[in-house]
Order: sequence, then C-alpha cells, then structure tokens
Amino acid sequence: MEKRFPNLGDWIIKGNSYNATIKNINELYLTSYPSSSDVPVCFASTAMKEPGYCDYTVTEYMNTEGSSLSIAITFSKNEEETYRLCSEGNGNVGLMKGKLPETIEGTECSFLFFKNDFAVGDDSYSFQCADGHGKYLSYDKHNQAILKDAPDVKTDETCKMTVTLIITGEFT
Repeated sequence: MEKRFPNLGDWIIKGNSYNATIKNINELYLTSYPSSSDVPVCFASTAMKEPGYCDYTVTEYMNTEGSSLSIAITFSKNEEETYRLCSEGNGNVGLMKGKLPETIEGTECSFLFFKNDFAVGDDSYSFQCADGHGKYLSYDKHNQAILKDAPDVKTDETCKMTVTLIITGEFT
C-alpha cells in the first residue's frame, strides 16, 4: 500500500505521546468511566467507583494547515481496549472505543482538542474541541465533563485545566 501525503487540513500524529492527569481549577481530576452510560466522563477528587480512569495518554497531532497543537486524550482499560475522549456533538463529552489513527482526514474531528495556553506565565491550558462547534472542555455544577461555549475563554475559569505528567519506570 502506497503511503500518501496528507491533504491540506489533515492531521497526522506528531510522534509525541505522554502520560498525564488533567485537573480543573478546583483540583478535581478528569475521570472516565467506560462502563457508565450516565456520566462517562466527570471531574472527581479520586475515582469515585471502580473502574475509574484518571491517567491518560496524551497524543499530539499536527495539522497540515498549521493550526494550534492538537491532542487526543485516551486511556486503556486493558491491553485490547482503548478509549478516546470525544464530543458527542451536543455539548456532552463521551468515550469512543478504538485505537488512534495515524492520519485523520478533514478539518474537523470529534476526538481532537486544540491545546492552548490559558494565561501567559501560567501552566494551565484550555482544550477546544476540533469538532467544528468551537466548544471548550469544562464542567457543569455536578462536575460532569461538558463542552461549552466560552466567548472569552481566557476569563472563564471553568475552562482552565492543568496537565501533570506521570513519570513511569523504575529507578536504579
């Protein structure tokens, strides 16, 4: 099979992946529950019920149009089950089962987020979904993860997230 050069607007994996946790301004962890259809993704102090996942793999994608850094947020339930955080199109954050593709065609994608600095001199970010609706990762009054309109995201603290790298491996 011949490898094709991506079209203008396509995303390709940049090659950088890292393990991390994501917290909101209230120090609550982004937590996923693949077994739950009620609230598959929320913000919690720790995993509220088993199995809850708050350790994610963040994979960077590069857009051929030169847009902001794009990331996919995934976790593995076991070696064979990978889930991606995604937009359900109605402001809800859901889970999509399946491994990440090497290339994503087009200019919109429900499981990619533009990672932007929230404030200068601050180690926080906003995550805008690349699904074409322009909504940001946030949370509601019940701490359920949502995607919301934020006309001025820099002043909306519910869209402010921190990313903490998880160091893995053994020290000798």
